Amino acid sequence: MATDSEERNKAVVREVNERMVRRDMTVYDDHPGLSETRQFFPRLLQAFPDLAVRIETIIAEGDHVAIHAWYEGTHKGELMGYTPSGRRLRFQVVSIDRLEHGRIVQHNAEAGFARAIFQARPH
Repeated sequence: MATDSEERNKAVVREVNERMVRRDMTVYDDHPGLSETRQFFPRLLQAFPDLAVRIETIIAEGDHVAIHAWYEGTHKGELMGYTPSGRRLRFQVVSIDRLEHGRIVQHNAEAGFARAIFQARPH
């Protein structure tokens, strides 16, 4: 069973994911571990203006929180050199965050963009 601190950390990570998808740019100021995400995520939102996230699994241990999430949206902007396909694309993201005092100080993520690119290619 997760401790109160671990439950709070999971709530922070959920909220951060929701704020990023809502285009709340202040989220990056609140969490110094998201500096690389700050550079990339706005481009992802341009490629998928209706991007939605669904967290499937969230696990906390100590000051670390791991998630497995599905991202889905309509491909309406360039994605890593691929022109917009207009298709609904879906891909997985797995991340591990380290938190200190309710702030993400380290963020590591892997996204299944190969799946998205495969879905976007002309048939």
